[in-house]
Parts: sequence; C-alpha cells; structure tokens
Amino acid sequence: MEMLHLTCPDCGAAMTVLPDGKSAVCEFCGHRALLQKEQKTETKTETQKMIERLREERAQAERNPSPAATPDELRGGILAAISAAVLRWRYRVRQAVRYIVFLAAAVAAGLLIYRFLPAEYYAYLPVAGVVLVGAGIFCVTVSFSSFRSLPLGLGVGALAVWLMQLTGTLK
Repeated sequence: MEMLHLTCPDCGAAMTVLPDGKSAVCEFCGHRALLQKEQKTETKTETQKMIERLREERAQAERNPSPAATPDELRGGILAAISAAVLRWRYRVRQAVRYIVFLAAAVAAGLLIYRFLPAEYYAYLPVAGVVLVGAGIFCVTVSFSSFRSLPLGLGVGALAVWLMQLTGTLK
C-alpha cells in the first residue's frame, strides 16, 4: 500500500484522503480533489517489439511450414555466403601482406646492417634488436595497420645479424 502526501493546490496545506479513497479534502480551505490511481503502462522499446514480432513470425512459420524456400530467402543465403567468402579472402590477403612485410623488413634490415654498419657498432645490435622486437610486438597487439609488423621484422633482422656475427658466420 502506498502512502500519499497530498498538498492543496490552492493554499498548500495538507489534504486528507476521504474514506471512499477516491477523493481528498483540504483541512484548511476545504478544497476537494478527485484522486485517480496511476495506471501502469508498460512501454516497450523498439528492440523488444521487434523481438516479439520475430517470435510471432517464427511461431507462424512453424505452424505453416512452406516446402520450398522463397526467392528472398535464397537470395539472402547466397549473398551471405558470398560476403562470408569475400571476408575470409580479405583476411587471408591481409595476413599474407603482414608476413611479407615482416620477412622483407627482416631481410632488408639484415642486409643493410651487414653492408653499411661498421663492425664496431655490432655490440649495440642486441639492444636495438630487442627494442625493435618489443615495439613490433606492441604494434602487433595494438595496431590495426597493415604494416604493423615492420618494426618486428627490423628487430628480428638486427638480432639475426648480431647472432650471425657472434657465431662467426659474418666476417
């Protein structure tokens, strides 16, 4: 049961609900007011309405199953299959580009370092390689660019040259 605190619209004094429960009277000026109970109406969102419509359509389709798919259903299925295939192909192409960029960066870094970096700076290659590999890993996990594997490739190339120099395969 709800507790009502009514004030008179004329004088602002407290109003008392009469025993019939349908009206109230002001204790000070005698103003009478009719009370109406609020009717709770449920407001449904568009999503809820759409879900209900879909459930009704599904129930109706289960009661009256059609033996063959409609042209719209076939067209929708074909378009969905084509779009899924295109998306898979685009993902594979992006992955291939990332691997190619990584390998090209690693080979180019190795060749450039071997060809142009003086031997006295080879001691700095592990530091540079680790920093570049760390930057590459960060870029791979955060970035959405096609060339996010570039610093990773550069770091791997620098570390490869350092390891080759360390093992004596580079002279």
